[in-house]
Amino acid sequence: MTRSKSLPLLLLLGCLASSALLLSGCHKGDSGGDINHQISWQTIHVAREYTDTLMPVIRQDTSLAVPAFTVSLDLLEPTAEGDAGVIADALRSYLVACHALEGPDYEAHMSMQSYLDSVVAQGLEGYVSDLTRAKTLMRDDSESPTALLSFFAEEMFKSDSLTYNQADLVSIKISQYDFSGGANGATSIRSANYDLKHNTPVTVHQLFADGSEDKIDELLLAALMKSFGVDSPDALADKGVYFYEEAKMGEYFYLTSEGVTFYFNPYDIAAHFVGPIELTLPYADIAGCLKDEYKQRLMTE
Repeated sequence: MTRSKSLPLLLLLGCLASSALLLSGCHKGDSGGDINHQISWQTIHVAREYTDTLMPVIRQDTSLAVPAFTVSLDLLEPTAEGDAGVIADALRSYLVACHALEGPDYEAHMSMQSYLDSVVAQGLEGYVSDLTRAKTLMRDDSESPTALLSFFAEEMFKSDSLTYNQADLVSIKISQYDFSGGANGATSIRSANYDLKHNTPVTVHQLFADGSEDKIDELLLAALMKSFGVDSPDALADKGVYFYEEAKMGEYFYLTSEGVTFYFNPYDIAAHFVGPIELTLPYADIAGCLKDEYKQRLMTE
């Protein structure tokens, strides 16, 4: 597994470091948002590793990776008491859904710790079952079954960063790395945006006024060119951004203290090697596009 370990580990360490900074900045001293102050956050950590025992020949051949299952999750859990507890419960269920984890259904009374433990345990059980079946099917293969099994790998690293926690609004950036065999793993971003005041997720159409799409798209293209240091859209192709015309206002965003950040994962608008692209539009630039309620809440600070 050494061929792919460095990237996810660096990704995880970077995410954890940024998460620690964001948490220390957002959990205390935020002005505005009564409900924000009633909700506490903790990071739930779940990690599991399993390395399969194969015939000695695969361990002698250092070009072959030993089948392994590696998962490390660092996810944020909101908790509160009293009336705010109802909101925290709804927010927690929403966050679980945003993570799109494969496993047992989440129930509102479950703690994040117990739920994530069960998700990872079920994932490992399925992995071992599938690997055992594959080894049985390959046992009589005249070609090297150990070489085939060396690609039977599964890795997932996932971590949360609290990017906005004021004005009764919460945004969480979810950073993820997945590898399930093949040439490359996949680094991606998800997000969760929640309005504590209304106890509902925030969508892009709730945030922005009708008819603002063209202006946001124009600002996104300008931010994209600035990010890659080019003066024209056509020059973006030289940077691997082949589908710049798809850089449009969509549901893939999160809030920060500076502005609204839209993100595009590999293959959305660019080649895999470019990685996720994040473009922040400052609140001052999009003030005329925001709906009045959110303009007041986001630009009061």
